[in-house]
Amino acid sequence: MLRRHLAASVARTASQRLGLGVVALGVSCLVFVAGWGACADGGGSRDVADTDDTAEADTPDSAEADTHVPDSAEADTREPDTDEPDTHGDTHVDAGPELPYEALSPAPIAADADFAAFFTLDRVARVELRVEAAEWAALLQHMRDYAATDSAMRSGRYFRATFVYHRDDGSDEVVPDIGFRTRGNTTRTIPQDRDGIFHKAHFKLKFDATFDLVPGTAEYVARDERRFHGVKELDLKWSRDDDPSQIRELFAWETMRLAGVLAPRTTPVALTFVLGDEVVPFGLYLGLESIDKPFLTRRLGKDDNDGDLYKCLWLKEGPATLEPITNPRAVGVKDWTTNYRPAYDLQTNEAGATHARLEDLIATLDTAGGEALEAWLDASFDVEGFLRALAVNVLVGMPDDYWAMGNNYYLYFGAPRGRFIPWDYDHGLGGGWAGEPAWSHEGIADSDVLVWKNLNAAFGRPGTRHPLVDKLLARPRYRARYLTLLASLSDPTRGLFSDARWSALYAAQAPLYAPHLDNAADEGELMEDTGVEHAYFQRRLAAVRAQLAALYAAGAFRTEPR
Repeated sequence: MLRRHLAASVARTASQRLGLGVVALGVSCLVFVAGWGACADGGGSRDVADTDDTAEADTPDSAEADTHVPDSAEADTREPDTDEPDTHGDTHVDAGPELPYEALSPAPIAADADFAAFFTLDRVARVELRVEAAEWAALLQHMRDYAATDSAMRSGRYFRATFVYHRDDGSDEVVPDIGFRTRGNTTRTIPQDRDGIFHKAHFKLKFDATFDLVPGTAEYVARDERRFHGVKELDLKWSRDDDPSQIRELFAWETMRLAGVLAPRTTPVALTFVLGDEVVPFGLYLGLESIDKPFLTRRLGKDDNDGDLYKCLWLKEGPATLEPITNPRAVGVKDWTTNYRPAYDLQTNEAGATHARLEDLIATLDTAGGEALEAWLDASFDVEGFLRALAVNVLVGMPDDYWAMGNNYYLYFGAPRGRFIPWDYDHGLGGGWAGEPAWSHEGIADSDVLVWKNLNAAFGRPGTRHPLVDKLLARPRYRARYLTLLASLSDPTRGLFSDARWSALYAAQAPLYAPHLDNAADEGELMEDTGVEHAYFQRRLAAVRAQLAALYAAGAFRTEPR
């Protein structure tokens, strides 16, 4: 019924073909991306014609059509116990017209068995951080002191700990003298307050921390090259009580990975601190592979791992929208000691950086158009990878992203092409943002696949554009590819984005997580299926399939104009 209601809304204007230049869809257009038109009466107008495009689709091998359904084993999930029927796996979305479909495959990764043994979902990794009492006290005091420099306490200083990984076979893997600190842009928390009460915080672990070792010495070199199961850093995130299911972000990353996006591998972690003689369980975390040179090497090989890697965030120097840069401080190398935080933070090759590749991308997006823009992007940027990430993002419903915020992504400029790498998916699957109706469960679930949110404008930056999306989706070939990806991901029986897949993942993880939820902070201890995610899947899939059906009928899946 829900899908038929939405289909009736969009069908009213389906007769407006691409030759007329616009298809108007009556689906929740709450904030319009600048440059795409204007909203009226809650509806949206979306330009779906571009008369100067005649290029044929040109996608990597991994993007070519495959009519076979992916092996279900790739999902790293198990089916729910058949003795207890799953009442949520069917979202009851009408099939509607047959839309294009292709099976998507994970991006290749050259990871050894050591890496794969840690980044798995079939167990909870039990991790212990042994910290001297004085070192812990130093961390707490440093964060309080640093608040005078940065009220969000985003210090980059690492503190010493001994890392212990308790293997399932009863043995321990011990890594002495690693670095650890709290992490997060707006979510930093002091993990123990002045009253001695513990609080869960996000953490970052650094296995190659050199501390006071002398550069150039054998000990320094050995430490700098030290890895744990292939990674030099590990991010640990908790649900912040925003996600009762405990798996929203996990599902998002698994969907990204299976869709062929360059995305970090994950594993659940039970974290315990041993502070002097005090054992303090911190409970369940999601462990994430950091985006760094080892990440690039595993996916792109040693011949393409030495390029410039930028972490792109909406910080005090402005959002990372890829609009022309008017503030020279927006691009640079972060210096936490002075609270300098560029929007485009170079993470590699810092010495002597010119930022030429980033500036070239921004300038091209600003000045080029038509077939000239396509030719440049096809040669210089991984458009397919970006469109895959964009399609998953719009389905997952993550508003804290590039398209809405100019936030939470990496750009990598390797030997042949630039690449987009998404980051930070803790606001998806119906989480929304409290106090913002347009960003609520319903607002995001009903949102337009061609007119995403614009939080930059909503939060006081009117006229903000996001040219990497605006320019690409204005081209029929790229737009058709994006819509095909959406259709494939949302396919009612074969798509990676489905309530059935989420339900299977929840059923598999819940019994593994249960023994590790209790913690000294009494935070993040809940894991339950509240029904929010099922409602989101039903509403989002109904909205998306209705929009895609209307766009298909209007010819928007065509790679050339009429």
